[in-house]
Amino acid sequence: PTVVVLGSGVDVPYPRRHASLYQAVLDAGGALVSEQPPGTPPLARHFPARNRIISALSDAVVLVAARARSGSLTTVRHANAQARLICAVPGDPRSPLATGPNHLLVGGTAAVLCGADVLELLVTIYGTKLDGGRSAEYLRRVRTREPAGAHVVGPAVPLSPAARRLLEGLEPIPARADELAARAGMSAGEAARALAELELAGMAQRVAGGYVLSGSAIDG
Repeated sequence: PTVVVLGSGVDVPYPRRHASLYQAVLDAGGALVSEQPPGTPPLARHFPARNRIISALSDAVVLVAARARSGSLTTVRHANAQARLICAVPGDPRSPLATGPNHLLVGGTAAVLCGADVLELLVTIYGTKLDGGRSAEYLRRVRTREPAGAHVVGPAVPLSPAARRLLEGLEPIPARADELAARAGMSAGEAARALAELELAGMAQRVAGGYVLSGSAIDG
């Protein structure tokens, strides 16, 4: 289950457009967590403190993208102090968002390309203590299905038919929600629910101008 750790009260979505995403987390059996009382606004000073809770809840912290000065690096520092496993996804050295992960990798942090890589590290460190061997069994099945010299991209994410249909219309070029709805032949409400599902699955990202395929956004 997904656990969202907030820098505001649990009843104050931030950004406000993420209210539907919060509901999707709850509907999927996840949780919203905050040490701030209900009604607390998302003040900047709350987020560095929030990050220590994220790392403390985690068996591993994976840095996917971060600029040289990023709140994500604060989470990495907390994770290091809490003796958590730290991993990083290598990126294009020309991209500012790859600066953080690549800097960690140069310093000796473990490189990962998919969820199975993270599980493999955890199994190597902890054996079957974390989950009674379920991760090891999953890895055995996944690795035997891999083509020689290739990595899988983690387990398949189950998507609703509407989300799969909307996903076909996503591109590296931003498109508004109403444009995506028209492409997929669905109502605005259906598109909003599908987009929330794709964001939760890490397949869509909201940027200036609309939505893009996750990983194709450039943070200006």
